[in-house]
Formats: sequence, C-alpha cells, structure tokens
Amino acid sequence: MNMEARIARLRALLSENLVDALLVTKEENVHYFSGFRGDDTVLLISADKAILVTDFRYAEQSRAQAPLFTLKE
Repeated sequence: MNMEARIARLRALLSENLVDALLVTKEENVHYFSGFRGDDTVLLISADKAILVTDFRYAEQSRAQAPLFTLKE
C-alpha cells in the first residue's frame, strides 16, 4: 500500500469516528504514514492537511522522503 492510500484510509477512519486529526509521534508510525526516517519528528494528519514537524536538520531529507506532507520546522 502506498503513502497516499495509507493517508486516505486513515482519513476515512478519522471521519467515521468523528475525530478531527491524529498526532503521530511513534517513529515507526511516522515512517509508515510519511516515508520519513529522521528523528524528533511528529505528524499531524487531518481531513485536509498532512503536516510533518521536525527540526531544521531534517528539512531537506523530509522534503525528499515525505513529499505529501507540508514541512514545519
């Protein structure tokens, strides 16, 4: 399953359960949803946004590995 499909499936679950967003903090889950393999990273996924939050050291890597996500440093 590709990243787009994983995010779509997650968004469907959020909608079904009336949840506005999910904060993903566990490294394995960050990688599963985004493809990003850096440290100190969280994801915020809602119905219309996918945000990756990391520190500046991983800016270039996150853009390359997680193109579906908006980067916030």
